[in-house]
Amino acid sequence: MAAPSVAARSHLERTCQIGAARPKYTALIRLPGRVEPARVTEDQTIQGFFVAAVAPGGALMTTPNRVLVLPVP
Repeated sequence: MAAPSVAARSHLERTCQIGAARPKYTALIRLPGRVEPARVTEDQTIQGFFVAAVAPGGALMTTPNRVLVLPVP
């Protein structure tokens, strides 16, 4: 498996907390071909990437061959 890579230009706009009992977060991410950012949460697949984690500082997305770290700008 390839080493994790950090996106050179973050497409992640922001994250926000959506759960209080067990902190859970959502992220707004800009995707190619879409005018508006998409809202993603953990355990979701979008454009071939599995959203493994969303936290206050960014998101971790994976494919079978890649791990992508998207920091909050």
